[in-house]
Amino acid sequence: MTGAESWAREQGDAYISLVSRRAGEFYRALANEDAATFFKKPL
Repeated sequence: MTGAESWAREQGDAYISLVSRRAGEFYRALANEDAATFFKKPL
């Protein structure tokens, strides 16, 4: 994660985002915050 964050900063990005249903606690422990809820509907 540190490498991805460093690369994004070097590119001038303001933030990174990801989607995870099972690893929320892991990403919160790395100082990520919940920013959205995603919904999907199988067709």
